[in-house]
Amino acid sequence: MGRHLDADPQHPHLLDYGLPDVLAFAVEAGLSIDLYKTRAGLFRYRHVFILEPLPYVKDEARDWSTEQLMLIFNRILETYRSMGFSPISVPPLAPAERRDFVLERLDSNVSQTR
Repeated sequence: MGRHLDADPQHPHLLDYGLPDVLAFAVEAGLSIDLYKTRAGLFRYRHVFILEPLPYVKDEARDWSTEQLMLIFNRILETYRSMGFSPISVPPLAPAERRDFVLERLDSNVSQTR
């Protein structure tokens, strides 16, 4: 939460996870969400990009099935939408193409708000 509190709203910051992501993971894991829910509502993000899942190799940290992966992906989308955000889904492209996809949308939105 420190990065959220320290962020200057006049300068863009990219966060790998927002508080609604944490909320979605907690719900999916069956954990209490009371603490997260009150705090998640404190922050508004100008843009929310959700990267569609890519295939991954199972290891100690990642042992989800494809079904579980899609379930959490949809839970994250649902959580952001329920909090009034309009997440932009980033397709499963090569890393540079995903970067360009996000930057193009940031640039076009910044131009529109000037």
